[in-house]
Amino acid sequence: EWMSLGPARLLVTVLTGRIVSKSEGGELAADRSAEFRPHLTQVLDARRGADATRTWSREDLERSLDLARICVRLGAGG
Repeated sequence: EWMSLGPARLLVTVLTGRIVSKSEGGELAADRSAEFRPHLTQVLDARRGADATRTWSREDLERSLDLARICVRLGAGG
């Protein structure tokens, strides 16, 4: 969860100066990026306990890494 929601949360802070929860950061990222919306929805559901038995795959980790890279690039002004 942190690998997906943490970078999104930090990006919101960098762009707005507001400190938000990881869940709010993930929601904002999902609203902003249709590409990552399905992944972030699954992560947010797991965080809320709606999908406690979910097993995360290598593909899920790769999506998290892709999202983190984009957040870093956007946060650095790219």
